[in-house]
Amino acid sequence: MQRISQGSKKLLALVLAATMLCFGALVLSSCGKSDEEVVREGVARELDLVKNKDPEFMESITDAALASEMDAYGIDANEFMVSYLEGFDYTINDVTVDGDTATANVTITCKTLTDIYNEVMTNAEETANNTDTSSMSEDEANQLVGQIMMEAVGQVQATTQEPIDLTFTLNGNTWEPTAAAETALQNALFGA
Repeated sequence: MQRISQGSKKLLALVLAATMLCFGALVLSSCGKSDEEVVREGVARELDLVKNKDPEFMESITDAALASEMDAYGIDANEFMVSYLEGFDYTINDVTVDGDTATANVTITCKTLTDIYNEVMTNAEETANNTDTSSMSEDEANQLVGQIMMEAVGQVQATTQEPIDLTFTLNGNTWEPTAAAETALQNALFGA
């Protein structure tokens, strides 16, 4: 059980790190539209990349380092992320602008790493109770961890999270996400 648990925690940490990198890039440029429109359209454009599993977006979160790490567990990184993002959706409830600060209130529906982790631990415990892992090689144990991980990701359903506020500040002609916006989005996606 310990080997399975450690491998699962390592994989989830890798996924978390890779996914967090892609959400820091939201930058919205104003071009003749109202600030509210610019923020709303920019948030929608960025979240549509996730919802539609845009190939460039998917490539950015399944970089070579993540793919190599996941390959050791017999997991195709792209397949994992496609399964992880299954059911992702969002609603932009409201956008308000006050001077050089904007707030987009968004409701996100997604799987969370917390839910996946809990499912992995449940499946790992069942496997440990039914399988003698003591004689497994490291490679065999890693393959078992990968199998448990993929099953868990497939079993978890996307759930609607509490609405979050994504805040932006105007820098010249560009709306940039604040650290608080990135944290709110990460918490919604990862179930923190």
